[in-house]
Amino acid sequence: MGKLVISRVLLAGLLAALAHPALAQTGTVVPGGLELSFGFSERLEADDNLPLAITSPGNSTVSTTRLSFALKSETKTERLSFTASTAVRAAYGSGVTNKGTNLDDPRFDLAYSRDVGNSVLSVGANYRRSDVQFLRPLSDFLDANGQIILPTDASDLTGTGNRTDYGVNGSLAWGVTAPFGVTVSAGASGLTYSQVSNPALTDTQRRNIAANFRLRLNDVTDGNVRLGFDQFENVATANTTNSRTLAIGLTRQLVDGSLNATFTARNSAGGTRLGFDVRRDMQLPTGSLGYGVGLTKPDGGSIGVTGALDWQYQLPQANISARLNRSVTFNTANVEQLQTTLALGYNQALSPRTGMAVNLSYSVADPAGLANDTTNANFGASYFIAVTSDWNMSLGYNYNMRNNDTVGRANSNSVFLGLSRNFNIRP
Repeated sequence: MGKLVISRVLLAGLLAALAHPALAQTGTVVPGGLELSFGFSERLEADDNLPLAITSPGNSTVSTTRLSFALKSETKTERLSFTASTAVRAAYGSGVTNKGTNLDDPRFDLAYSRDVGNSVLSVGANYRRSDVQFLRPLSDFLDANGQIILPTDASDLTGTGNRTDYGVNGSLAWGVTAPFGVTVSAGASGLTYSQVSNPALTDTQRRNIAANFRLRLNDVTDGNVRLGFDQFENVATANTTNSRTLAIGLTRQLVDGSLNATFTARNSAGGTRLGFDVRRDMQLPTGSLGYGVGLTKPDGGSIGVTGALDWQYQLPQANISARLNRSVTFNTANVEQLQTTLALGYNQALSPRTGMAVNLSYSVADPAGLANDTTNANFGASYFIAVTSDWNMSLGYNYNMRNNDTVGRANSNSVFLGLSRNFNIRP
């Protein structure tokens, strides 16, 4: 029984590391009180095509030392979370621009919420500055649950230069526990670039405001109406485009989960896009399952199919996951595109001190419905060892592929060795 418990703890750590590599050193938070987390990691990697060029420039070696810090505080009504990290990167080889040692990838995320029962206030902010040549869209843009959240510039993240991503957001909800409730939200975000070699990477800003009205129709059914306004600005040309969104939905709580149906109309300079989707979420004895399907139609265009699948299967010492999403998103020119992402994962605790993980990710973005798709794919296999109670070692292999219909296909292979340590303090 003791070995089984240790294996499960190890497996949980592996899943956390895979779900959010940049913050894997922040540790597990126990609800309540104040907790400080500190992390250190060292990763040595050899790559045969670091810039993912059509013709590989040659081999390169990269050493990345990352330091991280997290502060989490929780009371009965308030929750504060702050995470920050940065890396010291030493890169050499024929595929590296700006060879040598540089400070890279500083980032922070701040979130605060106050919940007094019938009303909730939430605010947040984020900042990240990265070297474009080290970014990989499928492994560097994961949320806290390990889901791929591709940025608007995912199709253009090639070449060299610096990329800065920032944003602020806030929301205020009234009537959370009442039959009728209102939530207002607002946010602003932006992407800026410096010394980039890809001319498609231009500075952009986005601002949005929305109001959501919820009405409890009966004990298990809620009706929702959302009104939203979004403004996109190309900073280089000072051109702005506006859009307005109306969404009407019904949510019904079931014994094992929920059922949701939503109708959406989005009006912009390109006309009005209509959409309808249905989603089912349920808890299973061995995990969870969420799935949905929808239809979307642009003004004057043909009907497209959207959908989603989120499956988690928990074994005594392993976890299997599958995530599929196809939806309408926007690129850096604010052009609508159908984007499909797929992520498969298998994590296994081999012993009380060792484990392995295999992951496969795939995405394709079609900005105009023509032959200009951008496809990204990643395959990774890792082996983990708990060297001591504080130190963990990992080694593995990664394959990356990028294909643009108008440019060509690029591939890279890399192997890595990593060492990490994290510890928590409760003052």
